[in-house]
Amino acid sequence: MEIADFDVVPCGGTHVRRTGEVGLLAIVRTERYKGGWRITFVAGRRARADYRRRRELLAQLGEVLTCGDDDLLPRVERLLAEQRHLSSTLRKAQERLLSVDAEALWNAASSLGDVRLIRAVFDDRDVELVRKLAGMLREQGPALILLGWRGEGKGRLVFAATPGLNVHMGNLLRTALAEVGGRGGGRPEWAEGGVPDPARVEDVLDQVQRAILNTWPDKA
Repeated sequence: MEIADFDVVPCGGTHVRRTGEVGLLAIVRTERYKGGWRITFVAGRRARADYRRRRELLAQLGEVLTCGDDDLLPRVERLLAEQRHLSSTLRKAQERLLSVDAEALWNAASSLGDVRLIRAVFDDRDVELVRKLAGMLREQGPALILLGWRGEGKGRLVFAATPGLNVHMGNLLRTALAEVGGRGGGRPEWAEGGVPDPARVEDVLDQVQRAILNTWPDKA
């Protein structure tokens, strides 16, 4: 195809006698590529269909955001700014809540000599927050932390130990999970795993806690 004084393409697929036969041409994306530009376009019926689809999408967004086309971008930018602010506020509130939880769990923990044995199961928070809580507890002093999380159709275990304790959390978790059809493991000081049935989370915690108590040299 040749456009006089502008471009020549040896073969671009469909051959036309005149560029006018192509019909509507819409460039939908441009990107730098190997020192030049890569251009993605649609033409003819596809270009008209693409235009209709985009107009329908803009109309739907306008209805959802209750604004016209010209106000869509400012409205979205404002919503994104509000979302970032709310996410920051939520994160700070969650961190404060974790600090309260960590203090309560530390004070309620049983003792193995100078080491705290902390155990808890959560149903009302994200598993990532459970991981953060385990990390916070591990930094408070000598401790063995056994935390469980139960969600819809699955469970999660997060174990942690203060460095220097003669316990391998990864091995303990791997052995216990094998009996309930779960999978997981890890290092001596940090281990995680999943349980197919959330109702079995407590069973895993029971088994690991018994294993620790049976081998711990000082249970005073």
